[in-house]
Amino acid sequence: MFIRRALFRFLNLYFRPMGQRWNIQYFQDDSGHSPFLEWSEKELSQEAREWLHEIIHRRLIIKGPDLSRTKWLSIIHYDLYQLRIIKNEKRGRQKILLRIYLCFDTDNQITLLSGYDKGADPSRERQTEEIQKALNFRDEWRERNA
Repeated sequence: MFIRRALFRFLNLYFRPMGQRWNIQYFQDDSGHSPFLEWSEKELSQEAREWLHEIIHRRLIIKGPDLSRTKWLSIIHYDLYQLRIIKNEKRGRQKILLRIYLCFDTDNQITLLSGYDKGADPSRERQTEEIQKALNFRDEWRERNA
């Protein structure tokens, strides 16, 4: 049953009519909190929030999982994706370096799970911790949407 459901999800994600836009939704935990919204509203600068919003609305909702064919999106584990947002300064140094964790649903839904500012803490330990949190959120999301 699980394999059949996974195959159905794959076929619906990758073989859907062109031009359909994806809709954004925000994961909420059992207490009603959205890790993504809380992080983006409390921890990001205005400039970083604007750049994040632009990438989500000009790339992610238009391309969906097809964005994984670019430098912007990669698959972390099964149906957990990482959106990499980078904005460089004129001198070539990175000014904004964000990681957003998300999932795609067969109903043209993108669920934003969580995110963090890799520029503020580029350590391997922090990245591993954030991926594990995103995996936990993904599992909770999957249970609700099975």
